[in-house]
Amino acid sequence: MTDEKLLKKLGERINQLRQEQEMPFQDLVHKTGIDKGNLVKLTSTGSNITLTTFLKISRGLNTPIADFFDFEYGIKNMG
Repeated sequence: MTDEKLLKKLGERINQLRQEQEMPFQDLVHKTGIDKGNLVKLTSTGSNITLTTFLKISRGLNTPIADFFDFEYGIKNMG
């Protein structure tokens, strides 16, 4: 999996977890303190993410980091 595909999958997974919790996007913005435009970019286009931003999202969704990589072509299949 290319870096770009992995980032896109991660963005999709963030949205999936948010939707499973029935959390409006604006609530995630509020809980994380991440600028709405940056969060939209991250979740829709798969832009690169810093560890601190990733931790904010994990806390905002109250979801362990490992759960974000629960998708078909996860970290183990990179390459």
